[in-house]
Order: sequence, then structure tokens, then C-alpha cells
Amino acid sequence: DDGMTLATGDDNGHVLLWDLSREQWLLGHTDRVRSVAVSPDQRTLVTSGFDKRLIVRDAATLQQRQEIVTPHEHAIISVEFSPDGQTLATVDAGGHILFWDVATWQPRIAMQHVSPETVLIDIAFSPDGSTLATGAFDGTVRLWDVQTGEQLPDPIQAYTTGWALSVAFDPAGKLLATGGGDGVVK
Repeated sequence: DDGMTLATGDDNGHVLLWDLSREQWLLGHTDRVRSVAVSPDQRTLVTSGFDKRLIVRDAATLQQRQEIVTPHEHAIISVEFSPDGQTLATVDAGGHILFWDVATWQPRIAMQHVSPETVLIDIAFSPDGSTLATGAFDGTVRLWDVQTGEQLPDPIQAYTTGWALSVAFDPAGKLLATGGGDGVVK
């Protein structure tokens, strides 16, 4: 990886790869593309969106390997690979979270549900891959056990007047930062 490629999604269901010398439209989604993830080994590109599907591509050739019709009933808002690349987490606008086995592209654990009113926006794995953090429109940050898929106790009400738009662990896994819709980082 030369660090010169950026993948973005648009409202029309397209994924665009940007670099200094070319651009290429990747077709396949039938609705707005919402999230793009590249595996830690840089070999796999996964996109998701409002069509509730995952499209898996070879990151080098951009050839589509697989199209996955997921059990998500709402738009898939975010996708993220675990640090070891063995798990992909997906979250949707209906408050559902799913952990996928990347070797088989099958769910590892039954779909977990926060609530129908909770839109999960962003996700981040801890550096050791044992915990997943989610941020939501209701301002709440939740932590999940990646092995069991269960939500850990005591969700964090990070924002009372805005959304928990982004979540990120520090490289040591000791701190969790959140970015809010109110412009505040905590």
C-alpha cells in the first residue's frame, strides 16, 4: 500500500477510488453508499449502504468477489474490520449490530439489537480486537464484547445535546475518544 488511495461512497450507490493519477467508479450498490472499509492486510475492500448489502472486492484489482444480502432490515451505516482482519462489524440505522466471520462471510453471532429508536453511526475496534465501541444519534457510546457479541454494562451518555458521531481508541487501547454533533470531542 502506497497510502495514495482513498475510497469514498456517494448518494447514488457508487464507490469512488481516488489517487493522484486516476479515478474509477465501482458499481454494484443500488442505493447510497454509506461506509467503506479496507482489511488490515490491504487485500479486501468492503462497501455498504442504504441497500442493506455488503459488496466485497479484491482491493488490488477492484474485482467484485462477493455480494452479500445481509439480515439487516435498515441501512448499514458503518462497517469496520477488526485489527486481525478476521471479523467485520456492521451497524445499521435500526440499532442492530452484526459480527461477520471474514473467512466465510457468515454472521459469527446472532444479530444484536440496541433499540428501534437507536441509529448506530460509527464503530471502532479496540487495538487488541476484544472490544467494539459504537456511537449513536442519541449521544450514547456503547461497548461490545467481540467474542460474545454482548453489550457491556453501563453505556456512556457522552452527549446530551448532540450525536456521538465518531468513536476511536488510542493505539494502546487505554482511551476512547468521541466526536459529537455539538462540535465537542470527549
